[in-house]
Amino acid sequence: MAADSGGVRGLLNALSLAKIKEFVGQDQEPTENALLNNPTVDVKLVYAKNKAIKHLVIGQAKQNNPKSSEAVAFKTYPAKDESRPDLFFVEQDLVDKLSKSPKEMRDKALATFQRWDVDFISITNTKGSVSFTKSSGEWQLTDTRKKAKWELMNSILDAMEKPVKDWIEKPAALSSYGLDKPLIHVIMKKAAEVVVDCSLGKSAKDGIYVQVKGDPSVKIADPDGIGSLDKAEAEYVEGK
Repeated sequence: MAADSGGVRGLLNALSLAKIKEFVGQDQEPTENALLNNPTVDVKLVYAKNKAIKHLVIGQAKQNNPKSSEAVAFKTYPAKDESRPDLFFVEQDLVDKLSKSPKEMRDKALATFQRWDVDFISITNTKGSVSFTKSSGEWQLTDTRKKAKWELMNSILDAMEKPVKDWIEKPAALSSYGLDKPLIHVIMKKAAEVVVDCSLGKSAKDGIYVQVKGDPSVKIADPDGIGSLDKAEAEYVEGK
């Protein structure tokens, strides 16, 4: 499954910008073996052209015991970076930023593409079929060369990038979702390459069932904005 690029950047920023709270002294509790045997977070990165492995292990929380009632209680976590010999403590904020589930890190867009690369869009919907070609930054209907409405073309791209509400990871037969005979079928290309092949089926409880070719899951998309995908050809023409 595709990962959320912003979420991945967030993980990398957290690792590169976080500061060590303090180094572990000899009189403090955690040992390297205890840390490695019971980690809270275990991070491995493949780094740079030489494919170096960077490895950070964060152990179980250590609660401070403030002596004064006015002092603030906080947690720190013992950690070990394989590139250095010393154990050290990191703070809760780093652990929170790294404690992401697969679902949180998944790309939530209905379809994954670079919108500025798309130069052809084909839509088959309940009103018929229409296709668009981008030339010199302007969208026009492929067959008639009539100028397409810029706001509608942006709405199409927005709808395809919009976050989905949920996924069905092990879907039943496509007919269960109306995807064997989709109400709307969208194809996007960059030159001759198909970058998105998306079918929209029947309504779900809180949205509409969607499948994107290459992704085995069935997605439940937000119905808001889908209207731009289900218009007659004439409605896309500038001045209509």
